[in-house]
Amino acid sequence: MSFPTIPVSLLGSTTAAVSGIPYVSALSQAVRNPTLDVGIFFVLFAGGLFWAFAAGRRAVVSSIMMTYVALAIFPALPLDRLTAFSGMRDRSFAALAVFVILFVLLVLLLGARRGRGFLASGPWWQTLFMSFLQMGFLMHIGVSLLSPERIAALSPLVRRIFSDPDLHIWWLAAPVVFLIILRRVATRDD
Repeated sequence: MSFPTIPVSLLGSTTAAVSGIPYVSALSQAVRNPTLDVGIFFVLFAGGLFWAFAAGRRAVVSSIMMTYVALAIFPALPLDRLTAFSGMRDRSFAALAVFVILFVLLVLLLGARRGRGFLASGPWWQTLFMSFLQMGFLMHIGVSLLSPERIAALSPLVRRIFSDPDLHIWWLAAPVVFLIILRRVATRDD
C-alpha cells in the first residue's frame, strides 16, 4: 500500500517530499483550495466541540445511542410517502432531512435523564473524543444518504473519509467500541 505524498515546499523546502502519512496530500489540497463541504466538515467538528462542553457527557453518550436507534429505524420508514408529503423533489436531501428529524426526536424524547447514568462522569477529553466520534458518525450517515452525483461533487478529502466503503465499518463500530472501552475502564476503577 502506498501513501500519498505532499511536497515539502508547503512546509518551506522545495527539494524533498514527505511520504508515508495517509491523507496528507488530500488535506493540503483542501487547505489550499477549500470548498463548501470542507467548511461544513470543520463546522461539524466545531459543533462536536461545542456539543461536548455544552451538553455534557451524559447527553453525548445518549446521543450516540440514539444515533444507532435512528439508524436501525430509518430503513423501515416510508421514505417515498414522507418525501411526497414534504414536497421535496431531491430524494437524497429528503432522506437526509427525515433521518435528522428522526434523530432529533429520539434525542429529545429518549435522551439523557437526570441521575446516575451510563458513564456519567469521567475526564473531559473522553467527552470531547466521544463528541467528535458522534459528529463523524453523523457526517458518515449523512454522506451515505446522498445520491452518487452529490457524493461525487464533494471534495476528495470528505469523500475519502466519509464515503469510502473501506471505512464504513469503522464509522459504525468506533463510537460503540469507544463506549465499551470507557465502560470497562470505569467498572475496573470502581
